[in-house]
Amino acid sequence: MGSITRLEELDEENIRTEYQEKLYKIRKEQVEYYTRGLKSILESIDETLLGSCPETNSSSEKTLSTPSLPQEHFRPISHKTPYKFHNFAKLHNHKNITTITLRASHPLGFISNANKLSSERFTEMNNNNINGTMSAAGKPYDIVILGASGFAGKYVTREALKFLSDPNSPLKTVALAGRSPARLSETLAWAISDFAGEKPPPNVYTVSADTGDSVSLSILAAQAKIMINCVGPYQHLGEAVVAACVSQGCDYLDISGEPEFMERIEMLYHRKAVENGSLVVSSCGTDSIPAEIGLLFHLRHWKSPATPNRVVTYLQSDRKVAVNYSTYESAVYGYANAEKLMKIRKSRSSRPRPRIPGPPPSQYSEPVVQRQKLLDLWSVHLPVADASVVRRTLTTLTESPDGLAGKNESGDYAANRRSFWSSIKPVYFSTKVATKSILGLLPFLSLGFFFDKLSKSPLGRRLLLNYPSLFSLGMFSKQRPTKEEVERGNFTMWFVGEGYSDGGAAVKKADTAVITRLRGPDMGYITCSRVLIQCALVMLSERGNLPAGGVYTPGIVFGPSDLQERLQKNGLDFEHVSTSTSSLSDAVGSTTSPCLILGQ
Repeated sequence: MGSITRLEELDEENIRTEYQEKLYKIRKEQVEYYTRGLKSILESIDETLLGSCPETNSSSEKTLSTPSLPQEHFRPISHKTPYKFHNFAKLHNHKNITTITLRASHPLGFISNANKLSSERFTEMNNNNINGTMSAAGKPYDIVILGASGFAGKYVTREALKFLSDPNSPLKTVALAGRSPARLSETLAWAISDFAGEKPPPNVYTVSADTGDSVSLSILAAQAKIMINCVGPYQHLGEAVVAACVSQGCDYLDISGEPEFMERIEMLYHRKAVENGSLVVSSCGTDSIPAEIGLLFHLRHWKSPATPNRVVTYLQSDRKVAVNYSTYESAVYGYANAEKLMKIRKSRSSRPRPRIPGPPPSQYSEPVVQRQKLLDLWSVHLPVADASVVRRTLTTLTESPDGLAGKNESGDYAANRRSFWSSIKPVYFSTKVATKSILGLLPFLSLGFFFDKLSKSPLGRRLLLNYPSLFSLGMFSKQRPTKEEVERGNFTMWFVGEGYSDGGAAVKKADTAVITRLRGPDMGYITCSRVLIQCALVMLSERGNLPAGGVYTPGIVFGPSDLQERLQKNGLDFEHVSTSTSSLSDAVGSTTSPCLILGQ
């Protein structure tokens, strides 16, 4: 009986071996087949898709010829044919917006095209990507906007298209990525609607990808110079995208405001990103470009021997801030993960702390609500990611006082980088929200109270996520802001610094104050998309002057670049308001707040 059982086991093992060999052979033939098929399609694009393409019904489909392959090599899918052409001309009111959808098993994943990609270009891409990461020069997409069909992604897409049409822009190709081709098409139609009847730029592509599918993300990252990730909450959906970019040597930008996510990916992926030449920069939107670039602008107005001790930012808006629900959701999870963040910091080896002249500000001796006398504003602490990001920037600067050298840095840029960072002195940094009336702080106080009490438990988080309007007194809701609400928005970010006229050598109390400010349009979406795309343009135009790879903050990467000048040209106003030297006990003494530079 035992021998019979053993024979059955041997038979099963032989069957498994034969099956594996057959499966390997089939997969190999599939790759060869799809390669030939895609080349055949691309060679016929000019004639088939881009010739005189008549406007047809949006549901019409056209099957393109492909080489023959036994039917057993096809896995069951919903399509009857391996390739289908979907015409979205009627939806977009433009004849040249089309989509080619390829099956998932193709080695280059799903590719959709609004123009053409030559067969020679595809052959070059495929050959370059056989082993290891593809070189930047061989990648077809300058930027990929992942989550382009989301609320923030739409504004990022619209901003990117402005520069795609500019002949002087380094941006030549853009891919919009997401799960739904139909929603990506709607995003593209919405984005071009502001161009007064103009046709969309020629080199716009749509690509199917899912943050839950690591294979599709890796395929996408292999084809992109820069991945812009607009899919949040990042602590749940962001790490897979970072992992794919790092593995493929693709640069990465996002608009995260979640410190736990940012410090976790730095801990897990920094070394690999350095090895593979992937530059990963989080928080390149509302958090924390205005705070970081605004702070660097502020610190350059402290002229030696004057030395700053602390800088407090006051965020002010004279209109209701347009905020999408996903931003609120990220804030809830950010609060909930505060303990995880502390564990990450304790698990890492200690890094040198910036040496700041003068005593640190007290975290407990000041009232929750304060009046800023110099600005005539009422303020309360704002627990956003800015302080955490600034702390990491200043820590990196302490480790590398000249900043981070570029992988192929020019002599002029290197000299400018060293000169730039020599003018930056570390400070204690904190953020506050400010209003003219003390009543304007009530939504923030309510939100802070309930976040603190409810975000740590699953039931509390469920309540916060289900009833945002209740807990924020109407500041947040599940209803998306309208386009008009977004376009009416504006913000002012004040930077109030205090320090010592003689560098702190003899003066015990701060006797010098510097005030600067940054003003711009709606912070949540218009400013966010502008600063993000400008970061991408700096990456494209100055890549050799930037660090070869690694996980860094935006300040340490973009500080010495022309990012501030670019932002100034695109609607953000940096201004030096005043510098005064006197006794500050009555004025600046009321500006201090619990600072998070070394704690958050």
